[in-house]
Amino acid sequence: IEKKGAAGAIADGDQIFLQAWTGACLDADTPDFPGVAQARWDHRGEWQKLVIEAPVLLAEQAPKLPPADTLPPPATTPPLEAAELSVATTPQPRLLPPATTPPLEAALPPPATT
Repeated sequence: IEKKGAAGAIADGDQIFLQAWTGACLDADTPDFPGVAQARWDHRGEWQKLVIEAPVLLAEQAPKLPPADTLPPPATTPPLEAAELSVATTPQPRLLPPATTPPLEAALPPPATT
């Protein structure tokens, strides 16, 4: 996403360009392809420019919040005393006895005699 003009947050009314992995910018609803979005050229013109339009909420559409004086007080947790704190211990892994394997020489066939 590339904002036209200055860097910063994107807001209502800003003009942006969307660049594909190919480097070409997305163009949409062009005269030669109405209703189609595609990335064809590395160009930032009128066909590639997209304008951000944020929805406007009317007062009657806004969520209704209760008055602040009717909200319950925030929950409080009393501080813990040092004696109440306990340290969790992680069980130590059980070590297995070393495996007994025969010496390598015992697993090899006897040398060939010529």
